[in-house]
Amino acid sequence: MQAFLDKGRMNSLLKQMPVHIVLNRKVGLIGAALCADQLTFS
Repeated sequence: MQAFLDKGRMNSLLKQMPVHIVLNRKVGLIGAALCADQLTFS
């Protein structure tokens, strides 16, 4: 987390950003499937 915040003048902005950790290894596939579903059925 410290490496994320160590950005010089952007530090104060980055401290305000929420950071979320994604633990599901298939999150990219799930997102692609949802996107494909929306394209197919819309």
